[in-house]
Amino acid sequence: MGRYPTRASWCCLAVTALAMGLAAHAHAIIIHPDTLPPGDVPDAALLACWGANASAVVISPTQVITTAHQGGGVGTVVHVDGASYRVASVTPIAGADLRIAELETPAGDAVSFDRWATLYTGNNPLGQTVVMAGFGWINGDHETGGVEWAEPHNNPAPGFGANVIDRLTTMNHGPYSSRVWQTDFDRTGYVPGEAALARTDSGGGWFVYADGRWQLVGLGAYVERLGFTQYGDRNWAIDLTAYAPHITPNLTHPLPEPAALALLSLGSLFVVRRERPKH
Repeated sequence: MGRYPTRASWCCLAVTALAMGLAAHAHAIIIHPDTLPPGDVPDAALLACWGANASAVVISPTQVITTAHQGGGVGTVVHVDGASYRVASVTPIAGADLRIAELETPAGDAVSFDRWATLYTGNNPLGQTVVMAGFGWINGDHETGGVEWAEPHNNPAPGFGANVIDRLTTMNHGPYSSRVWQTDFDRTGYVPGEAALARTDSGGGWFVYADGRWQLVGLGAYVERLGFTQYGDRNWAIDLTAYAPHITPNLTHPLPEPAALALLSLGSLFVVRRERPKH
């Protein structure tokens, strides 16, 4: 698999579309070839596309939350539940690879979503199953060592997968230092719906089901290589529980009571070196 880069990448990825046949399950997010996507998932209407290269999650009646490394900002077009909006302002969060964006209509009018995600408030989620979502690339060819990525064509729906949080660590990249959750893509012993991130899944939500509802625990952010998910590869998501004290005061509705939740997508994935991240 040496033809796929493994060094850390900081640019918005301009990967050439892979000319390959799509696997049987044509959804965003990479899914283990021997399993199916989870059936119980967050509301897809709460997932957003950030421009053409990432994802986001609706986090208040007027805002989305996403990663920062994919670029874009004021004026970026964001698609939510089939409608188009644009970014009116951006608030960086605590030096992490994380930001909140206030949205407006294309005409410059205020928006008011009736559903949004809530932050996870339960016990430490280490060892818990998360549902990962995104508008990213999909399963291509299945090989002995893993799964190729393929570019989705006219795929307006987000994909969902599952994995287990194995570790909490710190990831330092360029100007960002972030607390992150870690998962890995198992060849055997996989959970139902075992999944990994691909291009355009950055900023997509990682959710835990607790207290009778889906709660947002992280945003997908980093992978180990581009173009191919190898068995054993790790993925990382920004730990939103660590930044809740910085997120909540910047929300337009600090104490939401949404009807549902969910949003995922990662466009310009960061590729992380194989060495273990430092604490």
